[in-house]
Amino acid sequence: MMAGPIGWLFSFFFLLGMCASSHALETASCASAAGTASDTEEATFLQFSQGEHMKTEGASSMSMSPWCTTITCEEVKWWCAMEKECCPLAGCVPAPAPAPSPLSCPYQFPEDSALLVIDMQNDFVSQSQGSLPVTDGDTIIPLINNLSSCSWKAIAYTQDFHPFNHASFASTSVENVGVFGFENLTYGGVADETPFLCGQKYVDANTWGASANATCKDSTVLEAQLWPDHCVQGTWGQELDERIVVRTGATTVKKGFSAVVDSYGVFHNNLGISESNLKEIFTGLGVKEVYVVGLAYDYCVKNSALQSAASFKTTVLLDGTKAVVPSAIPSVTAELQAAGVTVGNSTTLLA
Repeated sequence: MMAGPIGWLFSFFFLLGMCASSHALETASCASAAGTASDTEEATFLQFSQGEHMKTEGASSMSMSPWCTTITCEEVKWWCAMEKECCPLAGCVPAPAPAPSPLSCPYQFPEDSALLVIDMQNDFVSQSQGSLPVTDGDTIIPLINNLSSCSWKAIAYTQDFHPFNHASFASTSVENVGVFGFENLTYGGVADETPFLCGQKYVDANTWGASANATCKDSTVLEAQLWPDHCVQGTWGQELDERIVVRTGATTVKKGFSAVVDSYGVFHNNLGISESNLKEIFTGLGVKEVYVVGLAYDYCVKNSALQSAASFKTTVLLDGTKAVVPSAIPSVTAELQAAGVTVGNSTTLLA
């Protein structure tokens, strides 16, 4: 690298010529990373010094270099000339969309509210290809997207995230219980929050490896409903429906990832053991109220709302959810209300 003013001056004019030699080159460099920016479209230009990390969405542990800055594509050519030697060109990405204005959101809710979207996954939503479709589960997608377009204190999307050998699958039943039947599962290690299946029959099944022991000091019996294989890790069925708009900055929470115990609720599993830090995330962001939508009303929505109500004022929007068993809606509503959960409709939030 040339030293002194002469070297900097030479670098300036040489690199300026490279960056601004043609309108097409400028536009191409601005659009190279995202493929969507144009010479008239404002974009965010990220540049960083050698040896430093560029901060990206979902990588909050990475640190930003002191050289990092945000400029528009029109200014790229100047920074290319002035800083290229110490700040390598990182590319140009579209500027983030501005937060929705109150006028664009038809709903009114307290400013300390969060939106909790439960399990809008292909296996539950797809009426033709899902392994466990909830009737009319796809019809609530527009409402959920409308709600999520508003300025919430936080938005969280949950996903069942089951291993292939999940103990809630009828295909793994040691007693050959069929789909939608019930089986008593015996656990050890619950007090230590390290649950495992306890009993020789689980060992003999050769399904759960070290998560099954022949004996245990203290046992806990849990009645579990068995389901078709669904939302298996790494499969299409486990992914969120592509029509669901996952908002920038939202939290995604995976549940039911243990092979031996199911998780209907997002805050803790069916044995009462915490499986996520969502409560801490909401609390840290100043959330006081939680609005719940998604699938399914009589299972994961219900249990997530009951768990939420232990820490936050909680409302389930009935027109934003569907039930596996529609006839259970009145009893589920009564159970939620008895626990202090409000059951309403999105129409009550309309301005």
